[in-house]
Amino acid sequence: ERSSLPRTPWGSADLQGTWTSEGELGVPFERPAQFGERQYLTDQEYADRLRQSQVRDQEALAEIEQALEINPHHKNWWSTKAYVLDQLERFEEAIAAHEKVLEFGELDRDTLATLALDCVKVGELIRAVEIFEDLAVEHADYEPAYCHRIMLYAQLGDHDRAEEMFYLAQQ
Repeated sequence: ERSSLPRTPWGSADLQGTWTSEGELGVPFERPAQFGERQYLTDQEYADRLRQSQVRDQEALAEIEQALEINPHHKNWWSTKAYVLDQLERFEEAIAAHEKVLEFGELDRDTLATLALDCVKVGELIRAVEIFEDLAVEHADYEPAYCHRIMLYAQLGDHDRAEEMFYLAQQ
């Protein structure tokens, strides 16, 4: 059954319209003329964009923290705070924000996965394995839970468990 999306005369999805990621990522859909035929940003241009991104993330974090002062019981704001802290590479604070999200009672797959990855980034490998194990119980079809455990068990020197996860991931 074909979807109800508009179609081109040759049957492909008609994607005409305005498409841009400029607002969110700072990447325009059309190449700015200022770059000419250059394929890459200069080191200075890249550093400037990175600095601008960090400033936007700091501003977003300040706004989220103000919102949480008003209403600390808003799960999505805690989730957004964790995401922004991850962007700022403030992983221990991001872990605390992810844990706050989980206090709302729902074992959200993406929150658990990001929490586990943040634990890896701060060297809490055993905790990351435990979170990925919980994730596999709650979401058995989530393949990354197996793949990450393969790598973590190997990193921890438990090659038998890594091999076991490899075979489970193939099923």
